[in-house]
Amino acid sequence: MIDVILDLDSTLIFNEKQLSDEELLLGQCVSEGKSPSERNYLHLDIIPLLKEFGSSHRFSLATARSLTDLRRIDIQKIPINHLFLLENGGVVLDKNHAPIPIWDFPQDIKSLTDSLIEQGYQLDQRYDYQTAVIIQSGTKDSAVHTQIIENLHRDFLGEDFYCVSVGRRIFISPIGIGKYSCIQQLITQNFINPFYMAAGNDENDKEMLLHAIRGYVPQSATIAPKLKDEPCITLCPGTSLAASKQLIESIGHATFPLSLVHYYSTPVKQVMLRNDFLDYCRKNHEVGKTISRSLSAKDNLIFVAGISGSTKTFFSNMMGMLNDNYSVLHLDIYADKTSTVGPAVSKTFIPQYFKFDESKNQLNQLLQGTVLHVPIYSHEHRNIGSEHEMVHPNDNYVCEGIHAHNPEFNEFGENHHAIKVLLYASKEYFNAFTRTGKPMSKEVADRRYQSYLKNVYSYSNDAQIILTVNLEHRLHIQKMEV
Repeated sequence: MIDVILDLDSTLIFNEKQLSDEELLLGQCVSEGKSPSERNYLHLDIIPLLKEFGSSHRFSLATARSLTDLRRIDIQKIPINHLFLLENGGVVLDKNHAPIPIWDFPQDIKSLTDSLIEQGYQLDQRYDYQTAVIIQSGTKDSAVHTQIIENLHRDFLGEDFYCVSVGRRIFISPIGIGKYSCIQQLITQNFINPFYMAAGNDENDKEMLLHAIRGYVPQSATIAPKLKDEPCITLCPGTSLAASKQLIESIGHATFPLSLVHYYSTPVKQVMLRNDFLDYCRKNHEVGKTISRSLSAKDNLIFVAGISGSTKTFFSNMMGMLNDNYSVLHLDIYADKTSTVGPAVSKTFIPQYFKFDESKNQLNQLLQGTVLHVPIYSHEHRNIGSEHEMVHPNDNYVCEGIHAHNPEFNEFGENHHAIKVLLYASKEYFNAFTRTGKPMSKEVADRRYQSYLKNVYSYSNDAQIILTVNLEHRLHIQKMEV
């Protein structure tokens, strides 16, 4: 299942003051109130969309609201099928509103509340917050909020609390509580996968979005200028019901790197891999965008080859993340892995043990509009796992694997704009590469590298794009003729 974490206000629901008369016709009121700012609306089409995508996605809400505040909304109308992260992650509930304990430090902040009242601060005490104190500033002016926060830290917050600006309010929480720190706790307890998608619009969403494998931010959001150059951030249309519907559709149909989700089996290793991938995207997204701009808008069939460890899987997933009209097919699933792990690894480099007929047949089905249900290759165990993913028909396709440049695939160039991309890794790079933490012996390294020279590089002389990868996993365009 794919985890999706959604901010609530101004991302999924909108108050009446934010909407035009035309927009109101698209929505369903989910919270009655005396004033327009208290009446919230959800796009009518989002309910069936969340139900449709709920078979493959786990949707969680992450909001600054408390449970009492959340109950002002008819939350049953929003089919959330996983978790509720309330009070900026200070309180977690399951889909039935049963509490999930994740914090082990005291959350009684009554003394702070009393001190703020004595100092004349206007507090919002309407909704029974357990882990936060909320100051009503009366303005959305960021300069005013910055000054208030500076005064708070100077006068009596010290290092035990932190502040975050949300709309016209300033939330004060104990250090350690936040949406992303809550997500980190949930990852270690296997409630959420490290490879998650997220959507949000406010300062309290920023860290959650920066660590998401795909983050969605409205163009009009105050944090949009800070995040617009992040490779895994997608800027969405402005704050509106129509935009919220488009957001859910984008999430449901987005290319998602399930091959990375199942790369390792433990949360610790998965978090490390996610961070490595996000770092790789930040280093190389300009190369990815340059290649994307050089290709036609559609009908590209991109075959990505390289030796083990050349980052071809990272590169292909990055291309899928940067371009919503790209689908990614990982060809390693067609290697013969039926024997024990040792011999299976050695067979990886040898074309005789690759199922070319099966791979070409399925690629043809994909090109003809069939959704593929394919197994996911486990890099940790070096074999095909029990999990499956769907590869959807699209405008463009990236096919990556050791044998992607084998002449067996040349036939696809007759009817498609076929592009060969080689990720070239030097002998020095290969000698330094290890998945186990133990370097290969010189004899093994030499034998494998010679096998790669014969079975990979020898078929890549006509590659239109050649990218060299250095020891820091930075890509450099050596050749681009498209």
